[in-house]
Amino acid sequence: MSDFVYFNGQYGRFCEVKIPLSDRGIYFGDGCYDVLLVRGGRVYQFEEHFGRLVGNCDALKIPFSFDGRRMLSIIHRLCDLSCLHDAVVYIQVSRNGGKRRHETDDEYGSNILVTVSDFRLCEPTVLSAITVEDRRHLLCNIKTVNLLCSVLALREANAVGCECAIFLRDGIVTEESRANVFIFKNDRLVTHPADSKILPGIMRANVIALAGRVGIPVEEREFGTDELYSADEVLVSSTTKFLRRVGRIDGVCRGMMRNDIFDVLYGGLVSDFLQKTE
Repeated sequence: MSDFVYFNGQYGRFCEVKIPLSDRGIYFGDGCYDVLLVRGGRVYQFEEHFGRLVGNCDALKIPFSFDGRRMLSIIHRLCDLSCLHDAVVYIQVSRNGGKRRHETDDEYGSNILVTVSDFRLCEPTVLSAITVEDRRHLLCNIKTVNLLCSVLALREANAVGCECAIFLRDGIVTEESRANVFIFKNDRLVTHPADSKILPGIMRANVIALAGRVGIPVEEREFGTDELYSADEVLVSSTTKFLRRVGRIDGVCRGMMRNDIFDVLYGGLVSDFLQKTE
């Protein structure tokens, strides 16, 4: 992470910024966030990410009065201070609330934190995964800072040498701890519907749109472990990773049979990113 951060109107060093104990994100996880990419000083899909952040604040009734122009100026200023042309940007909006209590009061407003870190577009690696019970709440469609279940699931995966934890809710695949999940089966992509059980990822939407342009049918429907284990491809998508293949699930190596599908989708996503940030 860069040494420079933005917090409530001030730019400062990471080790110097003080977050007040009145921040309800500390006590209750009462906040939301978003992550986006910068390349060569140009922000990728800013409107989509910022619009989602604003919508999430509205859903949580967290006061947030920033407009897009102001946020863009903060991002560019942080990148300049940090000497970063390519960056991952993290934006967090948490409710400020005076003393600790469950009741909320809008008079205290919100706290705005923005950080940047170095980003490098790397060759895609093949990942390994385990399946874990999805014990999260039913507000997964809101990108909140309540990530304990995801952290614990990833910890469980790392303990057995895996990079991914795929969530199952009553035997249905929902998403990965940090990404959306797709399978390719019967010549079509399948992914969980965008309901309250998953985050409607920006990159997920990019994959669906790209698949439509290249003639790959997409089904947004529930699927279980039988289809997960027997799929021609299992893919995960996220803002920072674009698209990755999963080559081993629950200790069983999978035959990845559709190199052409992955190459078309991954290549298309990267090409769009590069064109829009030229």
